[in-house]
Amino acid sequence: MANAIHIAALLGVVLFLVVSPEAHAESPYAQFKSGVPLDEIRCSGELVLLESPRGTPACVSETSAEKLLERGFSMVEQNMDMMKDGDMMKDGDMMKDGDMMKDGDM
Repeated sequence: MANAIHIAALLGVVLFLVVSPEAHAESPYAQFKSGVPLDEIRCSGELVLLESPRGTPACVSETSAEKLLERGFSMVEQNMDMMKDGDMMKDGDMMKDGDMMKDGDM
């Protein structure tokens, strides 16, 4: 009976890992080192992709992103297109939904 419980638990864990894509998502640095272009790196959840001053990727919260942008990090272009219904960053400041960007803003 104990073996059946162990097998059921193991099967549950395996199914969780197979079904949940974020459960085994690679870190941004691992994606980068394996040859994924910076603009194609994926962050999990609500994290934002930034490029460090050394050129390496970092997935951070929007709050951290604001501070890191002030410290020399830059926003990766894909995030400007991928951010939905949230705040957009411009020159280290937060833009709220509905704010319009002009041609010279970026």
